[in-house]
Amino acid sequence: MNVTVLSTFDRQGGAAEAAFRHVEALRQAGVNARMLVRTAREDTPWISETGFGFFHEKKVQFLEWSERFRFIRHAAQRKDWFSFSIADLGQHVVDHPWIQDADIINPHWVQKGFLSVAELARLSQLGKPMIWHLQDMWAFTGGCHYAGTCTGFTRSCGHCPYLKSPGPHDISSTILGQKVNIFEDVPFQVSTSSKWLQLEAQKSSLFKSREVFHLPMGVNTDKYVPGDLITARKRLDLPTDGLVFLFVAMNANDPRKGLNELSNALIDLAGNISPVQQENITLAVLGKFDTELRANLPFRVHSLGYRSALLDIMNAYQSADLFILPSLEDNLPNTVLEAMSCETPVVGFRSGGVPEMIDDNQNGLLVPSGDSLLLSQALNQFIQLPDQERMLWGQRARKAMVERYSYPVVAAKHIDHYQGLLRSSN
Repeated sequence: MNVTVLSTFDRQGGAAEAAFRHVEALRQAGVNARMLVRTAREDTPWISETGFGFFHEKKVQFLEWSERFRFIRHAAQRKDWFSFSIADLGQHVVDHPWIQDADIINPHWVQKGFLSVAELARLSQLGKPMIWHLQDMWAFTGGCHYAGTCTGFTRSCGHCPYLKSPGPHDISSTILGQKVNIFEDVPFQVSTSSKWLQLEAQKSSLFKSREVFHLPMGVNTDKYVPGDLITARKRLDLPTDGLVFLFVAMNANDPRKGLNELSNALIDLAGNISPVQQENITLAVLGKFDTELRANLPFRVHSLGYRSALLDIMNAYQSADLFILPSLEDNLPNTVLEAMSCETPVVGFRSGGVPEMIDDNQNGLLVPSGDSLLLSQALNQFIQLPDQERMLWGQRARKAMVERYSYPVVAAKHIDHYQGLLRSSN
């Protein structure tokens, strides 16, 4: 079986990493899965960029920034520049050999000038089974990747909160209308990593008449493994005593990542524990972090910076007593899969697919989304747990990942679905 996965990147960002792991899991299961991308970092025979050379690079830059600049004039705020994609421009990939010989075509996250809506439609009309795997909400909205509290995508969009001049016929309404017109009779399936995103897609005006399948992505539980806490802390120059809380974000300054809510929770926590306990806690931050914010936090903060080496990332999880995920919107975060696979319990908001991953009070804690006060109380609850109980939570976390999200488990689900798709298309 030849499966071609399409993704803007191979490893840059959470959506690309999930797609990469999907291909890796399929290959380990004996499937000839390949990854066709706009921009690659990995040098491996089963990942290919759509083109090479100076002129191709300039074309890629033009497609991405042409779209970005056209949206900027509509954006309500600077922070929203990368929260919305028009996707009316993109590359032509239908003639690529890996598309032509594919038994299954499997687009994932393909924005930033990689594939246009029209090209996705052309891919689905090649007479080959296509299953579009959604990594966020973009496919069925008028342009945003996460809709927040807005439910416009269930109707016709318009009055978009990401726009400085929202109205009933703004560009979000136009874009969603174009998607409906283009995809209305186009034969493809839709799948999602989380049950949460599956339900959101089923509510949308675009996919309400289409079956949406839940097919989770996984984590390599043979790579993300438990390790010695003291050794990991020494490697990262973290205190070897006391508790370490870990926060991870490619860009911690993205409001969706919940750093503001986490900061408020930590400030409240400091006021409800003893000075000795406060001195005993370190917040380790993996990723981009505003040093100005560090000064306002009442705990020791150790910035690990951006790390790409697997050993560094694993050591970050292995060194932590607790991983904190304050994301306000998320699908099926790779960071939770990684942390729990390394036997690190997680406390997170009940947002997106996070509640599907954490068993409350068993291997982590769940808090109502955006509630800093209850997040503070959850952190305090964890602090008060006996060491043996914390260790048990970590073991349960690892067990849950192996049973639900390990490569053999998730690959089997996808392969079974692909085989059914091939049978029905013959």
